[in-house]
Amino acid sequence: MSQDLCRVCAVPSGEVDKAVARLNCQATVLQIDPHTLNEVIESVQTVADAAGVPERGRTLVESLHQRLKNLSERTERHLNGRKRPTVFILEWVDPPFVGGHWVPDIVLAAGGEPILSLPGERSVPTDWDQIRLADPDHIIVSPCGYGLPGAIAQAQAVLAQMPQRAAIWAIDADAIVVRPGPRLVDGAEAIAAALFGFEVAGLPALPAEVIERLR
Repeated sequence: MSQDLCRVCAVPSGEVDKAVARLNCQATVLQIDPHTLNEVIESVQTVADAAGVPERGRTLVESLHQRLKNLSERTERHLNGRKRPTVFILEWVDPPFVGGHWVPDIVLAAGGEPILSLPGERSVPTDWDQIRLADPDHIIVSPCGYGLPGAIAQAQAVLAQMPQRAAIWAIDADAIVVRPGPRLVDGAEAIAAALFGFEVAGLPALPAEVIERLR
């Protein structure tokens, strides 16, 4: 498998194709480039089909869609017509980057309203003045390539820059936010637990191994 979403995180597809050709390898290169949460879930079926296990793919895809449907119903019932809380996903801290691609979809799936970003668009740089002006209810620090300890460290380094009113969270970005796979649904559930409480998210407790409140 190869990708072209990020040339920092993994080898781009063109380089993979060249390597396969040099090795005279007969392998099929599967390029996966989802930009939205739905496209990520669809790519699960693409991989399952290529691996010769289409039924397992269909079962997993149906399960992911059902979990998202259940989550949406629980959060909408909890909100009961009230406005969604605004959420800013900080994908990098220096310079600050807005989480893009499927990340806004995760926030929407969790019952939040993503700010400074739109579903499917690329991650882009911003600045602290714009973040403070946006005045989000929640800021979730989700640095690309980092687990929870790294996210906590990066969040603490810029805590003084953040809007005073916002609740500040650190999340295991590498496991449940920035990598396009089935665990993005875990990410939506974890964010919903942060926004509304674990009961609303349908979880037995706040998943402390992947998300932590700092302020």
